[in-house]
Amino acid sequence: VYFAESLNGRWQISRYNVAEKQIDPQPFAYDRELYIESYDGKHSFWRDGISKKFYLQWNQSGLVEEVPITFSSYQLWLQFKIKAGGLYFTSLLDDIYYKLKFYNFNTKKVSDVLVDKVLTHSRFSVSADETRLYMLEAVRGDLDIAVLDLP
Repeated sequence: VYFAESLNGRWQISRYNVAEKQIDPQPFAYDRELYIESYDGKHSFWRDGISKKFYLQWNQSGLVEEVPITFSSYQLWLQFKIKAGGLYFTSLLDDIYYKLKFYNFNTKKVSDVLVDKVLTHSRFSVSADETRLYMLEAVRGDLDIAVLDLP
């Protein structure tokens, strides 16, 4: 289990070893404030704690590339889901509305996933086969989970 922590104003990624039931004595990575590995172990994704840039590593080759993702300075919550072909994430449009976006590993481009739909929360989930999107739908006094088919 990887988690970010700030020590003396410097971000680092620490790792909890589930088998040994303890946190590794040395940080896994310095100057990173976000770290995610893909479920298949093929990719690692992180945000640099100093430059605020995002990076993707192809774990088999060790190749690291910068990912062209930027966010509004007002966006406090970042949500990412790594899948085989790319990275799903939400981008703040204004106060409470988000767009679901996708960074394609092959084309290296970012595109909107749901062209005519905005999300009212940054949280979402994508099915394992990438055919469905699960997201929170909210109206005053009511909160539901919506299920949408992905294009």
